[in-house]
Amino acid sequence: MFKLSESQLSRMFKSAPVFSVEGGKSIRAYHEITTTDEQGVMTETEFLFCREGDLKQGDIVIVENQRFKVQYVKRNGDNTSDCFITLAGGTHARYR
Repeated sequence: MFKLSESQLSRMFKSAPVFSVEGGKSIRAYHEITTTDEQGVMTETEFLFCREGDLKQGDIVIVENQRFKVQYVKRNGDNTSDCFITLAGGTHARYR
């Protein structure tokens, strides 16, 4: 896999929305939701596609006015990563 240059990454994330990370940091990322159907069982996966190193496991990110915790970071090998998130805090969240 080839690595994207800094200028390529800047162009890629230039139009991406800005998300706040607890601790005062802001990042540009794309919010993605995928749905898979495996033998009649539907699964929804939610993640942020961002630059490698922007988020780490355990970070709290504000997405659509809700707190999400980064559960797993998958490096894509090209200086980007998929950061899988789950709802954090509040009455119905898994992580408070």
